[in-house]
Amino acid sequence: MIPIKRPGFCRLPFLIATASVLLADGARSEVLLIPAESDARIIHIAGAPSYQNSNYRDDILSVYTAVGNVQRTFLRFDLSAAVPGNGMRLASARLTLTASTGFGGNPGGASMEVWRVTQPWLESEVTWLRASAATLWTTPGGDIAGGAHGPFAASTANPADGTQISWDVTELVDLWVEGILPNHGLLMLSAPGNGLTFRQSEASQVGDLVTRPHLVVEHAPGVPRLKAELGAGTGDAVLSWRDIGTAVLQERAAIAVPGDWTDSPIPVEAGAGRSVVQVGVSAAPRFFRLRPADGAP
Repeated sequence: MIPIKRPGFCRLPFLIATASVLLADGARSEVLLIPAESDARIIHIAGAPSYQNSNYRDDILSVYTAVGNVQRTFLRFDLSAAVPGNGMRLASARLTLTASTGFGGNPGGASMEVWRVTQPWLESEVTWLRASAATLWTTPGGDIAGGAHGPFAASTANPADGTQISWDVTELVDLWVEGILPNHGLLMLSAPGNGLTFRQSEASQVGDLVTRPHLVVEHAPGVPRLKAELGAGTGDAVLSWRDIGTAVLQERAAIAVPGDWTDSPIPVEAGAGRSVVQVGVSAAPRFFRLRPADGAP
């Protein structure tokens, strides 16, 4: 059976639901529900090349994977409102989809994986072969990258029809909101033996936001993430972090010795809403971290 379906659709406007939670120590965390900005599936069916060249932006989402029929899902989220405020840090992020078993479930527990997309794509033009009408994928099926240990998240769930699956994508979303990597969205794929599909953003039969693809993002007090790059043409290291005045750079000579972190004397500059430090080349190793600034919120 080939799952191809074109339901009616009605895309929601961009909405964010927010809540504030009082923690045990009196601090507050923030919880945001962020719907998908763009979503689409791509299809490769052996012996039927038209599927590889077709765009399915308004169809069901899918990780259906069988011999000769492989389907994947692209999702992208506008995270402009998810960037933590001063004195806050991303605490968690969960991707949630509502499953459909109309074409089969996942009885064998095939791994459903979340990967980072490495180049821009257009929802109305993306296909198995192309990121957009003008741009081919380097690798058919999508150009992707993982984290330190492979995919950023995976699930072997076998949900009932109409129930939800969640993936912990904290590490991936943190890299995006902290400005470490560009946000080109994510790709979901599966090992063989999976018949699951998912409700899309345009699903007209669903009346509430939480049954459509969304992220649940939580912020909590903390320092931002430190970004390290090589300076252009200098060989120096450029360290930077989100916000100005909410964190202090510290350094030490050895990572394994406890208790010897000291505030770094290197001057801090401000640029494009970030704190920036230029670290010159040194023969001796140096390690860096951030601590909350005195009086930071």
